[in-house]
Amino acid sequence: MVTPAQVSIHEGSEQIRCLRLSPKGLFRWYAGCCNTPLGNTLGARLPVLIVVHSWMDHAAAGHSREQDLGQPKLRMHARFAKGGVPPGAHPRVPPSAIPSTLAFFARGLLGGRAQPSPFFDAAGQPRSQPVLIEQAAREALRARVLAAVGAPSTR
Repeated sequence: MVTPAQVSIHEGSEQIRCLRLSPKGLFRWYAGCCNTPLGNTLGARLPVLIVVHSWMDHAAAGHSREQDLGQPKLRMHARFAKGGVPPGAHPRVPPSAIPSTLAFFARGLLGGRAQPSPFFDAAGQPRSQPVLIEQAAREALRARVLAAVGAPSTR
């Protein structure tokens, strides 16, 4: 997690796209040119960006992930993530992580760290109109992906 003000996109910002799984759900940002996930936000006024870092090539720059992003404070397991569960990953937010998460939100709100944002303009509007993916379309897509990788259905 970082604040949107900590992130800048130097090239390709015109390719940023957004989708939502429900009208009030997360804003899920990705690169429209290659469908690479970038991160998730809760909204324009909330100072949190959940960065998807698996696409970042730290080694090409001669760095480790920790050098570029810092030490992870919490590893979460996404229910439909590819590959195995990372060592030490939690299926849900552990109660011990709640105080530091609330402190992060408070520092971001008090410090005005929701802006500038690469995803929302100063008026709070998404830079790309979110596409709403209805539940039936999500389930059909999930079934196609699972069939393509030969994985058993989880439902």
